[in-house]
Amino acid sequence: MIKDDQSKKMILIIDDTAVMRSMMSEALQQAGYDVAVAENGKSALALFEKVRPDAVMLDVMMPDMDGFDTCRALRKLPGGKQTPILMVTGLEDVESIHNAFEAGATDFISKPINWVMFGYRVRYTLRSNQAFLDLHLSQARLDEAQQLAKLGNWELNPETQIFTGSPEFYRISGLHESASEISLSQLMAGVHPDDHEPFNRALAQITNNDCSYSLDYRALPKNSQERLIHLRCEAFFDSSGNKKRLRGIIQDVTELRKAEEKIRFLAYYDGLTGLANRTLFRDRLQKALAYGYRQESKIALLFLDLDRFKRINDTLGHQAGDLLLKTIANRIDYCVRETDSVSRLDSDDTNTCVSRQGGDEFVVLLTGLTHPMDAGVVAQRIIDAITKPVDLQEQELYVTASIGISLFPSDGANADTLLKNADTAMYEAKKMGGTIFNSTRRR
Repeated sequence: MIKDDQSKKMILIIDDTAVMRSMMSEALQQAGYDVAVAENGKSALALFEKVRPDAVMLDVMMPDMDGFDTCRALRKLPGGKQTPILMVTGLEDVESIHNAFEAGATDFISKPINWVMFGYRVRYTLRSNQAFLDLHLSQARLDEAQQLAKLGNWELNPETQIFTGSPEFYRISGLHESASEISLSQLMAGVHPDDHEPFNRALAQITNNDCSYSLDYRALPKNSQERLIHLRCEAFFDSSGNKKRLRGIIQDVTELRKAEEKIRFLAYYDGLTGLANRTLFRDRLQKALAYGYRQESKIALLFLDLDRFKRINDTLGHQAGDLLLKTIANRIDYCVRETDSVSRLDSDDTNTCVSRQGGDEFVVLLTGLTHPMDAGVVAQRIIDAITKPVDLQEQELYVTASIGISLFPSDGANADTLLKNADTAMYEAKKMGGTIFNSTRRR
């Protein structure tokens, strides 16, 4: 029998005495409850599964199957763990009361029963049990939410160095989820050795100062890959202002950081070649120009375009064209790295940068040149590398390219002018059959 929240509560009475069953039934019905009765433990188990009561009144002394055995059996039935069971026993029977709780009873009612208070006792038992069920449900939902978010909460006793936390805290830490507490040394066993110092420094900082602290560290759970964990902690104080506990959260941010890196890559790098895209190249060029103005240093732009690339694409297909572009990009990148390291977002502003602008167009930023002729040396090195044969789809291809060069400050004082002049010089090179052309030659 399934009841909604608006229906009466069902109470199951289990007692081998007919008079006691009758008196309990009348008292509970007058209090507004539905009642089901059983005269022994065996029949009570079958009736329990049928009516699914909201509470059970269980006599201790019954033949064949006493109240203790009945209580234990009820707890094993579906729904039995959550149902409050009130055992009825003698007023001075302390041993029975102890055994009742050991058997799983929720509470007990002493004989002789105060019938005036009987209904209220049942009502408050049901109310407290509902509060317990609501708390249990809320905790279960919190645990599920933490598991979905890969986030756990924890508390540290600074004096004992003992951690307690949620199941997700232990799982993230690489420990058994059913653990009740762990020591600092147990937690540190799952921290990457190179991150022990910053981890300990974070705890020392929050222990010795009245502030919050956060850090990312690498964890090494047993039989699992290295994970990136975000930890945040804060101190809490008692009413006297004494530091009592450190509390915080840890979150497995491995996938989040990977997603952030992927977004970052897509925002600043070409998806096919891995070179800088237009956005990143423009940023590096602007910073290089600012540095060039301050240091009065020379900068060069090399604008490169493959010759007759469309014919290769049309003949062999776009997949072959993409493989060719990746090969050419690697060769350009290698040539420039021989001159200087290719710039990244967190690199020094004066480093070089190789960018794919789109299609078969590439741009190279060269900084810190001692002489304008240095740009021509690099350009020739790139041409020599590109013209080496390329093995593609069991064919040996020979590719040529045209490069235009513009120099700062002689060929332009800003990014747009330098790019335009390098592009124009590249087309001049194409007219000459595919070679290197310096925009300075036009003056």
